[in-house]
Amino acid sequence: EEYTEAAEAEKAQLHTLRTAKALAMTAVDVVCCPELLQRVRDNFRQAKLEQK
Repeated sequence: EEYTEAAEAEKAQLHTLRTAKALAMTAVDVVCCPELLQRVRDNFRQAKLEQK
């Protein structure tokens, strides 16, 4: 109940929107920069190998 009230607060919505924008802009950076995309792919592959 307390969490629900806090999530409805204008301040919480502002933080959520800011976070969503940051995630969206990160995605734009990855899509627009081939070198960054390759680094992401390499890091992902390495992380998968380390899980085995």
